[in-house]
Amino acid sequence: MEKKTLNTTGDNSFFLNGDIDEHRVQEVFNTLWFQSPLEGENSLYFFLNTYGGDVYDAFAIRNLLQTSPYEITIICAGKIMSAGLIVLTGADNVYSYRDTSFMIHDVDLLETKITKTNIDSIGKNVEMINNKMYQILSDFTQGKSSFEELKRLGAKESYFDSNQALTLGLIHGFI
Repeated sequence: MEKKTLNTTGDNSFFLNGDIDEHRVQEVFNTLWFQSPLEGENSLYFFLNTYGGDVYDAFAIRNLLQTSPYEITIICAGKIMSAGLIVLTGADNVYSYRDTSFMIHDVDLLETKITKTNIDSIGKNVEMINNKMYQILSDFTQGKSSFEELKRLGAKESYFDSNQALTLGLIHGFI
């Protein structure tokens, strides 16, 4: 696979590093709607490096990226794990450094207060979120990875390299 060269500058490049949380949602929102890229530039580049974080906030960032007036390119750097995979599906283009690591797993809601009266509801919610996540990832791969294959990988918390991410259709190439 040929190496991709990107036209990134300080005015159209941003770094999303760390936890996916409500602060990161605000940061992406501010970047997309209040940051002015170079005159005539319609592309923004986000360098993404994350262990993951809150799944709901990952869906929010994905939605912001998808509704942005800019062409969004995500460059995977270091690690893209857990909720980070949801974030990258919001981009028009996704490239990776060759030494980036990836991880997929089922959603957990560790911070949810579980009681005997809400345990069934929480279980149904986790199943719904998992199905939504694996469907989004499968759709993003444009047929390279099925819902079932991604769900199987996530059920056992799978780690993989950028070559496998390319094979799975989660990235479009290397930089």
